[in-house]
Amino acid sequence: MKIKLGLVFVGLIIACLLSFLRPGAYDHYRFYTHGYLKKQETEAVKGTVKLFSSRISGFYSTGFVAGINTFPAEKMVKRRIFQDIRNWEESNRLLVMDRDKSTFKQIIFYAPDTASAEVDENWFVVFQDRLSRQYISAKKGNILTVRYYLKKKWGRWIIIEYDVYNQGDKLPPVPVERVLKWE
Repeated sequence: MKIKLGLVFVGLIIACLLSFLRPGAYDHYRFYTHGYLKKQETEAVKGTVKLFSSRISGFYSTGFVAGINTFPAEKMVKRRIFQDIRNWEESNRLLVMDRDKSTFKQIIFYAPDTASAEVDENWFVVFQDRLSRQYISAKKGNILTVRYYLKKKWGRWIIIEYDVYNQGDKLPPVPVERVLKWE
């Protein structure tokens, strides 16, 4: 009986050691056991979302791509935004957006390098004629909830996808296929 318990105990120690030697295991351990790392990354995620929001409004308002290299987004997100801007330009309109306020509701870390952030955002939008910059719509306030999906790459957080909901809508659970796509 003592030999069986000893073998089980040795087996558990070997399993723990092997799991700790797995690539990235120590990073996971440090992240979840040292609260200051999580606080630091939470602030970094907030900074990325704020930079994304401020840059996106500038892109829509001007149509220029200045700052695209420091825009914290995956290539497909950038493409999606600039295709939308191009569609507005083809209809001879600009969508001018101004973010009034952002309130972070929740930031969830799925791993030390993977997170999602739910943010209530107040935006003011107006359409302008592309050439004359005359208003062609009334200024309108939009209150939205945005779920950002983030991945830490090259030492910084970038947005790999985002979903927009009306404020007050019940948000669906984070889709598993999105989390799997991040790896």
